[in-house]
Amino acid sequence: MSQKKMTRKTFLNLYIKLGRYDHLAAVWILFSPCLWVFALSGITTVPLKTLILFFLGSLLMRSAGCIINDMTDQTIDRKVGRTITRPLAKGTLSNKHALCFLVLHLILGFFILIQFNRLTIAIGVALLPLIIIYPLMKRWTYWAQLFLGITFNGGVLMAWTSLHNNLDLDAFLLYGAAILWTLGYDTIYGYQDKDDDQALGLKSTAVLFQNHLKAFVLSCFCSMILLLSFVGLSKTLHWSYYMYLGIVLLTFVYQVFKVDIGDKKKCLYVFQQQYVIGILVFLGLLMGVNIQ
Repeated sequence: MSQKKMTRKTFLNLYIKLGRYDHLAAVWILFSPCLWVFALSGITTVPLKTLILFFLGSLLMRSAGCIINDMTDQTIDRKVGRTITRPLAKGTLSNKHALCFLVLHLILGFFILIQFNRLTIAIGVALLPLIIIYPLMKRWTYWAQLFLGITFNGGVLMAWTSLHNNLDLDAFLLYGAAILWTLGYDTIYGYQDKDDDQALGLKSTAVLFQNHLKAFVLSCFCSMILLLSFVGLSKTLHWSYYMYLGIVLLTFVYQVFKVDIGDKKKCLYVFQQQYVIGILVFLGLLMGVNIQ
């Protein structure tokens, strides 16, 4: 293989790593709450185009967020064991390369966004500044994970307005449930970097609740289940929906009490397994809506 081809292959791998295209579990976690909206609204009535656009939007904006994060945090990433090999931290890609890659994602995301109604477009535009400033939050507040939940799950509101062109209580209940879910699992994820964060003077809920981590995470997950239960009551969903919520709750309890928070790999594993939660809630909503 020629040196030119080797260089192209190397650059492709670096861009894949920069956009986290080699770790797609988080894309499903981001997309899942949108699917909850579609299931609650009657997924058979949702245009296939809408489903595809929201999936692609989740894929692109998750990667855009990762690129912004790496551009903002590259000096910090060089001092953290988990992130030291990232392309910008290691210097194998330049900021110019990263900026061009980010602009490409934002352009593609814009073309997806303008396929929807004005309210959905307005929410999407309003979320962009939150995505940009999110990496700075751990410098300012212990509640960076809450800010991530607010930002990361904006797709719930967009999915709702794309179908209904309005926002009501059920939309905000689903949004709140998704925020609490993120707050819980990202606290466990953030525990991987707790020692490094403390040494660097950075903040997170993992640092704030380090002595009561499991209790805090479980309270987030239980609060999520409560909000999802309110959705079921509001929409008078079939009892099978609550059966799935029970399974979700048991899964949460197992994950929280089983994880060894001192083991970084196990913390990462619990985070990656959250896609199962997204699927279970989606299936529960499908059953609850379609069984009468």
